[in-house]
Amino acid sequence: MASRTRSFSSLDGLRRTADILNGIAEKAAGHQIRIGYHNHWWEIEPTFDGRHAVELLADLLEPSLFLEIDTYWAAVGGADPAALLTRLGDKVLALHVKDGPVRQGEPQVAVGTGAMPVPEILAAAPKAARIVEFDECATDLFQALAASRDYLVGLA
Repeated sequence: MASRTRSFSSLDGLRRTADILNGIAEKAAGHQIRIGYHNHWWEIEPTFDGRHAVELLADLLEPSLFLEIDTYWAAVGGADPAALLTRLGDKVLALHVKDGPVRQGEPQVAVGTGAMPVPEILAAAPKAARIVEFDECATDLFQALAASRDYLVGLA
């Protein structure tokens, strides 16, 4: 993980990462495949002039690349997920919707039962696909998935 965090802790690291992703996207486009980037906390935590590293990365990516923002990891990394999504705009095509205590190393819970501001997050990226994901679940996974679905359907 040290090399991953290093890639996002400097502008040179961000440029190298963008160059790699842009090269992959170019090759993939020749096969009618579009590449997206999914974040974790380490792409959020470093900031440059008040902007999270993932925001600078987004500026360096070719327009064909999209972002799949993990809203929980964004919060763990220190971002306001709704504000981040607003700033990233149409570059975000998908969201990982999670909930929990918003602490690294703690298991997640059903969406709507933790500390995440889920309605605000969804409102900030209304066109993005929603993907419920658990890195580690504090309860029965299938019950948490069902409860998450029920909560999200209830918001519609």
